[in-house]
Amino acid sequence: MMRIHFSVDDIARTRLVAAPSRLAVTTLSMLSLAHPKPAPVGSWRWAVRSELRHADSARHLVTAVCALDGPVPAFLLSGRQGRDLEDELEQLLSTPLRTLRANMRHVADWGGLPGPLRHITEGRGKALQALAGSIRDYHRVAIGPHWSAVHASLSANLAKQARVLSEGGVEQLLSGLNPQMRWRSPVLEVDSPFDIDYRLNGRGLLLAPSPSAFPSYVPCDPLDEQPTLHYQVGEDCTFRAHSAAQTGSYPALGTLLGHSRAAVLEICAEGGTTGQLAKRSGLSLSSVSEHLTALRHTGLITTLSIGRTRHHALTDLGTQLLRARF
Repeated sequence: MMRIHFSVDDIARTRLVAAPSRLAVTTLSMLSLAHPKPAPVGSWRWAVRSELRHADSARHLVTAVCALDGPVPAFLLSGRQGRDLEDELEQLLSTPLRTLRANMRHVADWGGLPGPLRHITEGRGKALQALAGSIRDYHRVAIGPHWSAVHASLSANLAKQARVLSEGGVEQLLSGLNPQMRWRSPVLEVDSPFDIDYRLNGRGLLLAPSPSAFPSYVPCDPLDEQPTLHYQVGEDCTFRAHSAAQTGSYPALGTLLGHSRAAVLEICAEGGTTGQLAKRSGLSLSSVSEHLTALRHTGLITTLSIGRTRHHALTDLGTQLLRARF
């Protein structure tokens, strides 16, 4: 079991990530492939494993990540959500070598470093570029086709947890994040194969939802400016979902809600402000506002006001409706 110790300052500084990180989701999904049970034909793990047979660099990266005996390197679990995967990989590539080496030394303290990761600490100039290329290859096979559904599920969870944080505070948030976590003030107990006590020392904790969270529950580096704890949402449910990228449009949903309202609901899967949703849908601002009000009143979306800006995301019910086979 891992025990994360909070001070008053830690509680005050604990927060949620602003949005899901493609890089973090991509890395954590690799650990799902290490599940010991055989993957049933047609499942996400079965499909990805089949595709990886033809993608050597991605397969070697998955093998390396799954071989880790402890925490996953922090630079593979970036909490800094970017515009897209390339934006987050650019952040990875710009990480100073001394930071990468310090991070990898911490990971190495738990066990050996697999080859693709060890080369980074050896100062090989092309190693990081090769790593980024492997991540791209794996993302294309494993995450890209599902990203709309994954993003919708995680965004809905973030909106839900933001309401809990706003209405009940950090301690209530920590009490209900995940069944594998228990808040016993001032300690958060996390089911983990590692028996450790982790002290935040006034830095607080950054909380990030994930479709999967195996040993990555362990915040990576004690020297992080603010450690990130990835908590699992559901039971790999987002990887089982059929995304809009797979199923295309939703004609029957349009019959149910009206085509414009169904389009606004679908666009909400990516989240955004009222103005952003209007721009993506091609509808007028007033029309989008009207549809958003109806969707919110029926429990399909949630709206969070930040200053004068209103941000919209799917609720769990909205996500389930969008995922359903029509």
